Amino acid sequence: MFGLGFTEIIVILIIVIVAVKPEDLPNLMKKVGKSYGDVKKTCSEVSKMKDDFVKLADVDIETIVKEKAKTALTDTKDKENTKESA
Repeated sequence: MFGLGFTEIIVILIIVIVAVKPEDLPNLMKKVGKSYGDVKKTCSEVSKMKDDFVKLADVDIETIVKEKAKTALTDTKDKENTKESA
């Protein structure tokens, strides 16, 4: 995830275990787990917002293309009608 290998994670865990009192370790793990959950939830929400925006942009582009195609077709028919009547 952050480019950390297995050995780096083990070293970090050992440092945390040595630095934190054993009685504070459960509270620390709860906070880490809650923070991880919050980050994961936020990432999921951002990803959903991005997907919704892309869908909206695709629909807008599709609508514009359809309108331009109709306009071009109408213009072509008008030009053909003008040539025939002249």
